[in-house]
Amino acid sequence: MRANYGPAFDVAPVVSRRALAWALVVAMVLWCVPGAAQTRSQQSLSDAIQLQRGASCLEKARLVAHVKMWLNESRVSSELRVHVIGDTSNPLAIVFDIERGARVRRRAFQSAPKSCDDVHAVVGLAIALAIDAERMHLHWLEERPAFVPRWLGAVAFGASQGLPLDLAVGMQVGMEVSWSTWLSTRADLLTQFAWGNAISGTAGHFDTLLLAASLQLCAGGRPDPRLRLAVCTGAAAGALHAWGTGYAPNDSNTGVWLAARNGVRFEAQLGVTWVLDIDLVSALSSPSFSAGASRGGEQVRPASSSAFMLSLGPALVF
Repeated sequence: MRANYGPAFDVAPVVSRRALAWALVVAMVLWCVPGAAQTRSQQSLSDAIQLQRGASCLEKARLVAHVKMWLNESRVSSELRVHVIGDTSNPLAIVFDIERGARVRRRAFQSAPKSCDDVHAVVGLAIALAIDAERMHLHWLEERPAFVPRWLGAVAFGASQGLPLDLAVGMQVGMEVSWSTWLSTRADLLTQFAWGNAISGTAGHFDTLLLAASLQLCAGGRPDPRLRLAVCTGAAAGALHAWGTGYAPNDSNTGVWLAARNGVRFEAQLGVTWVLDIDLVSALSSPSFSAGASRGGEQVRPASSSAFMLSLGPALVF
Protein backbone atom coordinates (compact mmCIF):
# COMPACT_ATOMS: atom_id res chain seq x y z
CA MET A 1 0.00 0.00 0.00
CA ARG A 2 1.61 3.27 -1.11
CA ALA A 3 1.04 6.64 0.42
CA ASN A 4 -0.70 8.54 -2.33
CA TYR A 5 -1.80 11.95 -3.43
CA GLY A 6 -5.45 12.36 -2.66
CA PRO A 7 -8.17 14.76 -1.63
CA ALA A 8 -8.06 16.26 1.82
CA PHE A 9 -10.63 14.96 4.34
CA ASP A 10 -13.10 17.53 5.44
CA VAL A 11 -14.66 15.89 7.38
CA ALA A 12 -40.60 23.14 24.03
CA PRO A 13 -44.08 21.91 23.42
CA VAL A 14 -47.18 23.69 24.70
CA VAL A 15 -49.43 21.60 27.00
CA SER A 16 -53.17 22.36 27.06
CA ARG A 17 -55.18 22.52 30.29
CA ARG A 18 -57.24 19.52 29.20
CA ALA A 19 -54.11 17.42 28.60
CA LEU A 20 -52.75 18.47 31.99
CA ALA A 21 -56.01 17.49 33.69
CA TRP A 22 -55.95 14.04 32.04
CA ALA A 23 -52.33 13.60 33.09
CA LEU A 24 -53.26 14.33 36.72
CA VAL A 25 -56.15 11.84 36.57
CA VAL A 26 -53.92 9.11 35.15
CA ALA A 27 -51.27 9.82 37.77
CA MET A 28 -53.85 9.49 40.57
CA VAL A 29 -55.14 6.21 39.15
CA LEU A 30 -51.63 4.80 38.86
CA TRP A 31 -50.88 5.90 42.40
CA CYS A 32 -54.00 4.19 43.75
CA VAL A 33 -53.61 0.92 41.82
CA PRO A 34 -50.63 -0.45 43.80
CA GLY A 35 -52.55 0.02 47.06
CA ALA A 36 -55.59 -1.76 45.67
CA ALA A 37 -53.44 -4.55 44.27
CA GLN A 38 -51.76 -4.95 47.64
CA THR A 39 -55.14 -5.26 49.34
CA ARG A 40 -56.30 -7.92 46.88
CA SER A 41 -53.05 -9.84 47.31
CA GLN A 42 -53.87 -10.66 50.95
CA GLN A 43 -56.05 -13.44 52.35
CA SER A 44 -57.08 -14.68 55.76
CA LEU A 45 -55.24 -17.55 57.44
CA SER A 46 -58.49 -19.51 57.44
CA ASP A 47 -58.63 -19.31 53.64
CA ALA A 48 -54.93 -20.11 53.27
CA ILE A 49 -54.99 -23.24 55.47
CA GLN A 50 -56.84 -26.35 54.29
CA LEU A 51 -57.19 -29.40 56.57
CA GLN A 52 -57.79 -33.08 55.87
CA ARG A 53 -57.62 -34.40 59.43
CA GLY A 54 -57.62 -38.14 58.69
CA ALA A 55 -57.24 -40.07 61.97
CA SER A 56 -55.70 -37.10 63.79
CA CYS A 57 -57.48 -34.91 66.33
CA LEU A 58 -56.69 -31.69 64.45
CA GLU A 59 -59.37 -29.02 64.20
CA LYS A 60 -59.05 -26.23 61.68
CA ALA A 61 -60.22 -23.40 63.94
CA ARG A 62 -57.77 -24.36 66.71
CA LEU A 63 -54.95 -24.85 64.22
CA VAL A 64 -55.58 -21.45 62.58
CA ALA A 65 -55.67 -19.82 66.03
CA HIS A 66 -52.23 -21.25 66.91
CA VAL A 67 -50.74 -20.17 63.56
CA LYS A 68 -52.17 -16.69 64.08
CA MET A 69 -50.67 -16.54 67.58
CA TRP A 70 -47.20 -17.59 66.39
CA LEU A 71 -47.27 -15.26 63.36
CA ASN A 72 -48.94 -12.41 65.24
CA GLU A 73 -50.88 -11.78 62.02
CA SER A 74 -54.25 -12.91 60.69
CA ARG A 75 -53.60 -12.38 56.96
CA VAL A 76 -50.97 -13.67 54.56
CA SER A 77 -50.16 -13.36 50.87
CA SER A 78 -52.79 -14.80 48.52
CA GLU A 79 -49.97 -16.68 46.79
CA LEU A 80 -49.55 -18.95 49.82
CA ARG A 81 -51.51 -22.17 50.38
CA VAL A 82 -51.11 -24.64 53.24
CA HIS A 83 -52.52 -28.18 52.97
CA VAL A 84 -52.48 -30.15 56.25
CA ILE A 85 -53.07 -33.89 55.83
CA GLY A 86 -53.47 -36.44 58.58
CA ASP A 87 -52.83 -40.14 58.00
CA THR A 88 -56.02 -42.18 57.66
CA SER A 89 -54.82 -44.89 60.07
CA ASN A 90 -52.04 -43.38 62.21
CA PRO A 91 -53.26 -40.40 64.30
CA LEU A 92 -49.67 -39.33 65.03
CA ALA A 93 -48.54 -39.11 61.36
CA ILE A 94 -49.20 -35.63 59.94
CA VAL A 95 -47.81 -33.84 56.90
CA PHE A 96 -48.41 -30.39 55.47
CA ASP A 97 -47.52 -28.84 52.12
CA ILE A 98 -46.89 -25.12 51.78
CA GLU A 99 -47.37 -23.87 48.23
CA ARG A 100 -46.48 -20.64 46.47
CA GLY A 101 -47.28 -20.87 42.76
CA ALA A 102 -45.51 -23.95 41.41
CA ARG A 103 -43.19 -24.08 44.43
CA VAL A 104 -44.21 -26.78 46.95
CA ARG A 105 -42.43 -27.63 50.21
CA ARG A 106 -43.45 -30.53 52.47
CA ARG A 107 -43.05 -30.93 56.23
CA ALA A 108 -43.78 -34.24 57.93
CA PHE A 109 -44.39 -35.43 61.49
CA GLN A 110 -43.91 -39.18 61.79
CA SER A 111 -44.72 -39.13 65.49
CA ALA A 112 -46.66 -36.06 66.57
CA PRO A 113 -47.49 -35.40 70.28
CA LYS A 114 -50.32 -37.55 71.64
CA SER A 115 -52.02 -34.65 73.41
CA CYS A 116 -54.43 -32.72 71.17
CA ASP A 117 -53.36 -29.42 72.74
CA ASP A 118 -49.72 -30.22 72.08
CA VAL A 119 -50.26 -31.38 68.52
CA HIS A 120 -52.15 -28.19 67.65
CA ALA A 121 -49.37 -26.07 69.19
CA VAL A 122 -46.52 -27.99 67.50
CA VAL A 123 -48.12 -28.20 64.05
CA GLY A 124 -49.27 -24.56 64.32
CA LEU A 125 -45.72 -23.45 65.14
CA ALA A 126 -44.29 -25.47 62.23
CA ILE A 127 -46.79 -23.93 59.80
CA ALA A 128 -46.09 -20.42 61.12
CA LEU A 129 -42.33 -20.91 60.67
CA ALA A 130 -42.86 -22.24 57.12
CA ILE A 131 -45.15 -19.32 56.20
CA ASP A 132 -42.65 -16.85 57.65
CA ALA A 133 -39.80 -18.40 55.63
CA GLU A 134 -41.84 -18.22 52.41
CA ARG A 135 -42.86 -14.66 53.20
CA MET A 136 -39.24 -13.62 53.72
CA HIS A 137 -38.29 -15.26 50.43
CA LEU A 138 -41.16 -13.47 48.67
CA HIS A 139 -40.08 -10.12 50.10
CA TRP A 140 -36.50 -10.83 49.00
CA LEU A 141 -37.70 -11.44 45.43
CA GLU A 142 -39.81 -8.26 45.46
CA GLU A 143 -36.82 -6.19 46.59
CA ARG A 144 -34.60 -7.83 43.97
CA PRO A 145 -36.66 -8.06 40.77
CA ALA A 146 -35.53 -10.11 37.80
CA PHE A 147 -32.64 -8.55 35.92
CA VAL A 148 -33.71 -6.43 32.95
CA PRO A 149 -31.18 -6.03 30.11
CA ARG A 150 -29.60 -2.59 30.25
CA TRP A 151 -28.54 -0.66 27.14
CA LEU A 152 -25.79 1.93 27.10
CA GLY A 153 -24.96 4.14 24.13
CA ALA A 154 -21.75 6.18 24.21
CA VAL A 155 -19.88 8.71 22.08
CA ALA A 156 -16.23 9.01 23.07
CA PHE A 157 -13.32 11.08 21.83
CA GLY A 158 -9.70 10.20 22.35
CA ALA A 159 -6.24 9.47 21.03
CA SER A 160 -3.99 6.53 20.31
CA GLN A 161 -0.31 5.78 20.04
CA GLY A 162 0.50 3.42 17.19
CA LEU A 163 -2.93 3.15 15.56
CA PRO A 164 -1.67 2.73 12.94
CA LEU A 165 1.42 4.97 13.32
CA ASP A 166 2.67 7.28 16.05
CA LEU A 167 0.07 9.68 17.47
CA ALA A 168 -3.53 9.65 16.16
CA VAL A 169 -6.80 11.22 17.28
CA GLY A 170 -10.36 10.06 16.68
CA MET A 171 -13.66 9.01 18.14
CA GLN A 172 -15.87 5.99 18.65
CA VAL A 173 -19.62 5.44 18.80
CA GLY A 174 -20.83 2.31 20.52
CA MET A 175 -23.66 0.39 22.11
CA GLU A 176 -23.40 -1.99 25.07
CA VAL A 177 -26.10 -4.37 26.34
CA SER A 178 -25.87 -6.04 29.76
CA TRP A 179 -27.12 -9.64 29.95
CA SER A 180 -26.57 -9.89 33.72
CA THR A 181 -25.16 -7.75 36.51
CA TRP A 182 -21.63 -8.76 35.45
CA LEU A 183 -21.74 -9.75 31.75
CA SER A 184 -22.29 -7.52 28.70
CA THR A 185 -21.67 -7.34 24.95
CA ARG A 186 -20.21 -4.25 23.28
CA ALA A 187 -20.15 -3.10 19.65
CA ASP A 188 -18.25 0.01 18.51
CA LEU A 189 -17.57 1.96 15.34
CA LEU A 190 -14.25 3.78 15.61
CA THR A 191 -12.01 6.05 13.59
CA GLN A 192 -8.43 7.25 14.09
CA PHE A 193 -6.64 9.92 12.06
CA ALA A 194 -2.86 10.40 12.01
CA TRP A 195 -1.10 13.14 10.05
CA GLY A 196 2.41 14.10 9.02
CA ASN A 197 3.82 10.57 8.89
CA ALA A 198 7.11 10.00 7.09
CA ILE A 199 8.96 7.08 5.55
CA SER A 200 12.69 7.04 6.19
CA GLY A 201 14.71 7.83 3.07
CA THR A 202 11.84 9.58 1.26
CA ALA A 203 11.06 13.27 0.86
CA GLY A 204 7.27 13.21 1.23
CA HIS A 205 4.86 12.78 4.10
CA PHE A 206 1.43 11.15 4.36
CA ASP A 207 -1.73 10.99 6.48
CA THR A 208 -3.72 7.90 7.45
CA LEU A 209 -7.34 7.27 8.31
CA LEU A 210 -8.57 4.10 10.04
CA LEU A 211 -12.27 3.16 9.93
CA ALA A 212 -13.16 0.01 11.86
CA ALA A 213 -15.81 -1.85 13.82
CA SER A 214 -15.20 -3.93 16.94
CA LEU A 215 -17.18 -6.49 18.94
CA GLN A 216 -16.25 -7.27 22.54
CA LEU A 217 -17.40 -9.32 25.51
CA CYS A 218 -17.15 -7.51 28.86
CA ALA A 219 -17.19 -8.84 32.42
CA GLY A 220 -17.09 -6.76 35.57
CA GLY A 221 -18.95 -5.32 38.51
CA ARG A 222 -19.55 -2.29 40.71
CA PRO A 223 -17.00 -1.60 43.47
CA ASP A 224 -19.15 1.47 44.19
CA PRO A 225 -22.80 2.22 43.23
CA ARG A 226 -21.56 5.16 41.12
CA LEU A 227 -18.77 3.23 39.41
CA ARG A 228 -18.73 0.20 37.13
CA LEU A 229 -15.49 -1.51 36.10
CA ALA A 230 -15.38 -4.08 33.27
CA VAL A 231 -12.66 -5.95 31.41
CA CYS A 232 -13.43 -6.27 27.68
CA THR A 233 -11.95 -8.51 25.01
CA GLY A 234 -12.76 -9.02 21.35
CA ALA A 235 -11.74 -8.26 17.77
CA ALA A 236 -11.81 -5.33 15.36
CA ALA A 237 -11.84 -5.13 11.57
CA GLY A 238 -11.81 -2.27 9.10
CA ALA A 239 -10.01 -0.38 6.37
CA LEU A 240 -6.86 1.70 6.50
CA HIS A 241 -6.49 4.51 3.96
CA ALA A 242 -3.42 6.67 3.25
CA TRP A 243 -2.75 9.70 1.10
CA GLY A 244 0.24 11.99 1.00
CA THR A 245 2.34 14.73 -0.54
CA GLY A 246 5.58 14.30 -2.45
CA TYR A 247 5.00 10.72 -3.61
CA ALA A 248 4.28 9.23 -7.01
CA PRO A 249 0.56 8.42 -7.40
CA ASN A 250 -0.47 4.85 -6.68
CA ASP A 251 -3.92 3.29 -6.85
CA SER A 252 -3.34 0.85 -3.97
CA ASN A 253 -3.86 3.32 -1.13
CA THR A 254 -6.41 1.36 0.95
CA GLY A 255 -5.89 -1.92 2.75
CA VAL A 256 -7.66 -4.32 5.14
CA TRP A 257 -6.91 -4.00 8.87
CA LEU A 258 -7.63 -6.72 11.47
CA ALA A 259 -6.78 -6.61 15.18
CA ALA A 260 -7.46 -7.99 18.64
CA ARG A 261 -8.82 -5.44 21.09
CA ASN A 262 -8.51 -5.83 24.87
CA GLY A 263 -9.06 -3.22 27.51
CA VAL A 264 -10.79 -1.84 30.56
CA ARG A 265 -13.98 0.25 30.67
CA PHE A 266 -14.76 2.60 33.54
CA GLU A 267 -18.36 3.83 33.80
CA ALA A 268 -18.93 6.65 36.29
CA GLN A 269 -22.08 8.48 37.43
CA LEU A 270 -21.05 12.12 37.74
CA GLY A 271 -24.30 13.96 37.19
CA VAL A 272 -24.37 12.28 33.78
CA THR A 273 -22.89 8.93 32.84
CA TRP A 274 -19.30 8.98 31.55
CA VAL A 275 -17.27 6.15 30.06
CA LEU A 276 -13.49 5.88 29.93
CA ASP A 277 -11.94 3.16 27.75
CA ILE A 278 -8.29 2.14 27.99
CA ASP A 279 -7.41 -0.36 25.24
CA LEU A 280 -4.47 -2.33 23.93
CA VAL A 281 -4.94 -3.04 20.21
CA SER A 282 -2.79 -5.79 18.65
CA ALA A 283 -2.75 -5.90 14.84
CA LEU A 284 -3.39 -9.33 13.29
CA SER A 285 -3.22 -8.10 9.70
CA SER A 286 -2.23 -4.61 8.59
CA PRO A 287 -0.86 -3.12 5.34
CA SER A 288 2.58 -1.53 5.08
CA PHE A 289 3.38 1.92 3.70
CA SER A 290 5.95 2.15 0.88
CA ALA A 291 7.35 4.90 -1.31
CA GLY A 292 10.24 5.46 -3.72
CA ALA A 293 13.42 6.60 -2.04
CA SER A 294 15.24 9.78 -3.12
CA ARG A 295 18.30 7.72 -4.06
CA GLY A 296 16.29 5.13 -5.95
CA GLY A 297 14.70 1.91 -4.83
CA GLU A 298 11.76 1.66 -2.46
CA GLN A 299 11.42 2.21 1.28
CA VAL A 300 8.78 0.43 3.39
CA ARG A 301 7.34 1.40 6.75
CA PRO A 302 5.10 -1.23 8.38
CA ALA A 303 2.14 -0.27 10.55
CA SER A 304 2.57 -0.67 14.29
CA SER A 305 1.97 -4.18 15.59
CA SER A 306 0.40 -2.89 18.81
CA ALA A 307 -1.21 0.35 19.91
CA PHE A 308 -2.51 2.06 23.03
CA MET A 309 -5.88 3.83 22.78
CA LEU A 310 -7.64 6.09 25.28
CA SER A 311 -11.25 7.31 24.83
CA LEU A 312 -13.53 9.42 27.03
CA GLY A 313 -17.10 10.58 26.49
CA PRO A 314 -20.70 10.79 27.75
CA ALA A 315 -23.16 7.90 27.66
CA LEU A 316 -26.91 7.40 27.72
CA VAL A 317 -28.33 4.49 29.75
CA PHE A 318 -31.78 3.10 29.00
